[in-house]
Amino acid sequence: MKRTGFILFVFLLALASRSAAQDALSNIEYVQNKGQWDPRVNFKGEVNAGAYFLQKHGFTVLLHNPDEWLRLNENHGGLVSKNYFSDPRQASPGGSRDVRPVLHSHAYRVSFLGSSDQVTIIPDKSLPTYNNYFIGNDPSKWASNCPIYQGVTYKDIYPNIDIRYYSDNGQMKYDIIVHPGGDVRQVAMKYEGVDKMTIKKNELLINTSVGQAKERVPYSYIFNSGGKSTISCKYTIQDGNIVRFNVDSYAPGSTLIIDPQEKFCTFTGSRASIWGFTATWA
Repeated sequence: MKRTGFILFVFLLALASRSAAQDALSNIEYVQNKGQWDPRVNFKGEVNAGAYFLQKHGFTVLLHNPDEWLRLNENHGGLVSKNYFSDPRQASPGGSRDVRPVLHSHAYRVSFLGSSDQVTIIPDKSLPTYNNYFIGNDPSKWASNCPIYQGVTYKDIYPNIDIRYYSDNGQMKYDIIVHPGGDVRQVAMKYEGVDKMTIKKNELLINTSVGQAKERVPYSYIFNSGGKSTISCKYTIQDGNIVRFNVDSYAPGSTLIIDPQEKFCTFTGSRASIWGFTATWA
């Protein structure tokens, strides 16, 4: 191949890779657990500055310090100047000018209280690719051909109530789908591991050690023979960390959709899997 042709090929390959990365950021990919993670995890979805772990009775949110995460992405996880951190204790022994960055993180769990043990898990929108995890020297802990999906439904998590996880513009969303015969008053979400929870302008604010997460005003609507119509829905907090939904009354034969939206990514950037960096967890 001539040099000009080779340069053009590399340029086009770079554009394709960049486009693929941008497309990947617009949708969360839920990777099935085939033994590469804790057995309580069914699927993992990575987002900017964090990850979600879907479990039988709820989900776990992992948040990274956004400033440290942004700097890691800017440096692609490489060595950085000792002035990177304002805390001189982070400097390496001997006063070296290069140190490994530290990434502070916070995790909290959301459990659907009283949910069924007979829930049926249905992934959807499968991707043609898959992930392999060959980590460490123990082949029994490796996992290959792990399927990837763009949505997962937990059917009958309560009687006639489903939870569907998916994404929109790089943010995780979950729909609470109350079919006819279901009772939205059964839905109770217990937040464990958070510092404080408040409601402001009907948004749920969740304080953590690395910043504030937010669940926006729940967009709610009903389906019935007359079509689709919006309905008022508000968060309520009980005992400091149990969230319920206060919904206006509606016809029993209708299907109710409650659509909150998690928001904790305050900047754009690559997911953790794009860069092969090393971080020290504290």
